[in-house]
Amino acid sequence: MIYITVPVDIPTGDYKMTVTFRDSRFAWLESQPLSVTFHVNLPETYVRPLFDNTIVLVDTCECFTDIQWYHRADASEQWQPISGANGHYLHVEGKLTGEYFVKAKMNGVETYTCEQTDMQTLYGAETNKQAKVKAYPNPVNDNTNVTIEGSEEWVHNLRIVNLMGVEMNSTTFEGDHTVVEMSGYPQGNYMISVDGIMVKVLKQ
Repeated sequence: MIYITVPVDIPTGDYKMTVTFRDSRFAWLESQPLSVTFHVNLPETYVRPLFDNTIVLVDTCECFTDIQWYHRADASEQWQPISGANGHYLHVEGKLTGEYFVKAKMNGVETYTCEQTDMQTLYGAETNKQAKVKAYPNPVNDNTNVTIEGSEEWVHNLRIVNLMGVEMNSTTFEGDHTVVEMSGYPQGNYMISVDGIMVKVLKQ
């Protein structure tokens, strides 16, 4: 069995590599090159609300450690760690208020950070909680059409975030429709956020 250390930022997809085996006792002894193929599929990870008092860090591969949730009343305050909030679920007594933020580590390296507003959110205008965001075609090769329905806002904030929590692009658009160019993005899953409402797209 061969174990390979894969960088956390490597795009998902199929890869090929050539492996040569050597014996440390005999420098001259070397095997024939062996062609190896493998597939990289990064864990699907995102933050979403479950109830009005619970937010969850969804971690399908259960590979994140050192989880820490943060809170602030609004943007005028500094983020403060929540004592004891170190699990995948953040549950509070009463109702969640203010803003929340979570950090975690993968293989000991801090690779994922996500503000509550980056993903689906319980907060903002009432119309935003009822609004729906769609993207088509999905999967996407070059461009995808992004629409928002049920929002009374005219100008929208759009962000593209990969599943490691890295922001790939940030812009605004007017109306209920825009075209997002993704031809230059690596293959893999992305979250497109419109006013904090998320839709997941697969870039082929």
